[in-house]
Amino acid sequence: MIFTLSSPIKHKDKEITQLELNLESLTGQELIEVEQEFSLTRPNFMGVLETNKEYLILVVAKALKIPSSILINLKAKDFTKLTLAVMSFLLA
Repeated sequence: MIFTLSSPIKHKDKEITQLELNLESLTGQELIEVEQEFSLTRPNFMGVLETNKEYLILVVAKALKIPSSILINLKAKDFTKLTLAVMSFLLA
């Protein structure tokens, strides 16, 4: 799925206006890696991972193969659209 951003972001001196999110290419191993990364910052998290925005943006970063630190600077509407899309994908 392709997301057109309301405001561009920069990564490696390149301006990004669209994100091509290929969630179907993710593997179980990659989701485990994301979960392990999330657990480092939130070791006592007790909720459902697939509904947590921090976890979801890590999944987006993994799928796009870019650092999550780039994505947390997205405008709120873009951030929310991406995380909701990932949540729907994971819970469908």
